[in-house]
This record gives sequence, structure tokens and C-alpha cells, in this order.
Amino acid sequence: MASTTNERVFVLGATGNIGSKVVTELLAKNIAVTVYVRDQDKAAKVFANHTGSLTIVEGDYDDLSPMEKALPGHTRMFLMVYGHTRMVATKTKIATLAFAAGVKQIVDLSCTTFNASWRNNAISQVHLDAEEAMLKIPNRGYVVALRPSRFMSNMVYLTPSGFTQFEDFLEPDSPQSWISPNDIADVAAVVLAGNMEDHEDSAYELTSQVATPTELAEALTHAAGRTITYKQVTPLERFNTLKVAMANLFPISAIYAFASMIEINPHVSLGISILLGREPESLDAYFARNKHALTV
Repeated sequence: MASTTNERVFVLGATGNIGSKVVTELLAKNIAVTVYVRDQDKAAKVFANHTGSLTIVEGDYDDLSPMEKALPGHTRMFLMVYGHTRMVATKTKIATLAFAAGVKQIVDLSCTTFNASWRNNAISQVHLDAEEAMLKIPNRGYVVALRPSRFMSNMVYLTPSGFTQFEDFLEPDSPQSWISPNDIADVAAVVLAGNMEDHEDSAYELTSQVATPTELAEALTHAAGRTITYKQVTPLERFNTLKVAMANLFPISAIYAFASMIEINPHVSLGISILLGREPESLDAYFARNKHALTV
């Protein structure tokens, strides 16, 4: 089906669980979408069952010439960049190209600060640095930042098959902020399909539910149909485990942040239901939706 609006959205990170839902939601609104992906065949399979005005552009972050060529004619962008070390430079370069091509709004997947003090958390700081860099681009359009907390999907897709225990350094009754990837995608789609002036340069903190490790274990147990327990470890033990698992993905500064991050006043984002037009998705609902991945 051809697009019924004058909008055309350029989407990065389109084959992941967030980006793919952003694309699906936009296509359902009859908005034309272009996805920028490393593997064109993979993208074609991901979106094989979706109708609508969809264009696939193959490229990467090392050579942005395919993106630069494809950008003219687009009005908005969903910007999602994986990685840590080059995030600021990559996002700034992409945003600069987008605005130069006529894009009027960028919805950037950033990160919550977890109320960390300045430069105290390498993960949130690099995202904030990227936000600031994009806001300084001359003659730019709007930059809307989405700042999600911990992804519920981490407990589904980043855990071993059939796991019966998970670890962290927190006390069992310490509250943690969690966000459903579905809520992130739906908020992004609302902003990308709505009036740009309604959001301008807004920054939206996104937390769907606050739960303790004990409550998280109960939700996982219920969905998986087997007992899953929480084990409290020391920050050093947590760091050593993450260093092995993440050595090829993140620098030590980011792994340190993962292993020592404590929130101040975790709470469900008061405005998330306003943006969604519904209540946010709970851990129970998200795990039930992804039960197939938890039961293998």
C-alpha cells in the first residue's frame, strides 16, 4: 500500500526488537519508511509479511555514503546506534547528514541517566554527550531524546537457554527500573507520526515498571514455568562475570558502570502513559509475550 502522508521516515537499527516494531507501527499508519541495514536479505525476511511503502538500503556506519545518497526526501529519522566507543561521533555525523538532507526531526534512542552525577556513569554519559553534540549542529531540526532504563528483553535474550538463576550485586529487595522494548517503540512511533511542534526538543524518560530482583525472579518463574531465583553477588564478582561476557562489546568503563550502577529514586515514568495512550507494559505481560524464548 502506498503512503497516504507526505512523511517519510528513515530508520536505523531496524531489524532489532525495537527498530522492527517502530517500522511496523509506522507502516501500519501508512507512513513511508526507509530502513538502513547491514544485511539487506535479513531485512527483507524480517519485513516479509508487512505491506506498505518500505525501502531497504544496505550500508554500515563505517561508510555512510549509501545513507547520504538515500536521505534526501525524508522528513524524519529514528536514530539508534549500537556500540559505545564511537557513539558520539557516529550519531553526530548521521544527524548532520540527515539535517543537511532536509530531515526535520530526529528521534534518538538515548539512555536514562539513572540520576547519576556528571560523568559518573560511562553508559549514560556517552548518550548524553551524543545528545548535546546533536543539539549543537547548526541549522538543525528537532532532536527528541528517548531515555529508556533497563530493557526487559535483557532477561529474555541475553540469558543462557534454560537458565534457573540470575545474578546482580543489589539487595534482593532493592527496586530497579525496567522498560518494555514495545513501549519504547510505541513512543517512538507516536512521536515520529505526530506533530513535530508538539514535541520540539523534548527528552522523555521511559520506565514501564519498578521491580526488585525478588519480584523479577517471580515474574520470570511464572512465565517460564520453572523456578528461577536471584543470587546476590559482590560488585567485583559481577564485574568479573560481565567482563568475560562483554569484553568484545564494551570498554571497561562501560562494564564498570554496569557492575556498579545504583539508581536514586527509581520510579515509573509519570508521562509514559500520556505518550502511549495506554498503561505501560508490565514485566509479567512482556515475559508472557516472549514465553517461547524463556521456555527453551
